[in-house]
Amino acid sequence: MTSCALWNDHSKSTRYDDNSRSSKTATATSIAVVIFLIIASTSMALTYIRLHVEQNKLNAEINTITGNMAIRNKEIDNLQVRLEHLKGQEVMRFAPRLGLVPPALGQVTRLGQFRSSNHSIGSVASATARNQTHNDQPGVSNIP
Repeated sequence: MTSCALWNDHSKSTRYDDNSRSSKTATATSIAVVIFLIIASTSMALTYIRLHVEQNKLNAEINTITGNMAIRNKEIDNLQVRLEHLKGQEVMRFAPRLGLVPPALGQVTRLGQFRSSNHSIGSVASATARNQTHNDQPGVSNIP
């Protein structure tokens, strides 16, 4: 064999080794990319699941709090009604001591009656005063 032939053989085997090495590098790179994509997609899926579970928990908590608020608002309304009732009872209890008596029949007038009447009346007070002057009992109106 000549030196050129050896040199050609050697260069061919070197090229073959280079192709083998680059083929191994390409395969390792492909495997690394596939593993990276699997890990990335798995982590994204797990993050989505975790966030979805967290969202469901928060929605359930919001619904519970909203329900509790509705119950508390109803309790507040009931307590306000009870307070008004007790205030009325308290006023009625102290009214006789202060010389107050319940209104006589016809003494309380409604504003709507004056607005719907055909009379030209300036105010409720003037209408009540005018009605009392025509009535035989002072301080008592005959407007129903």
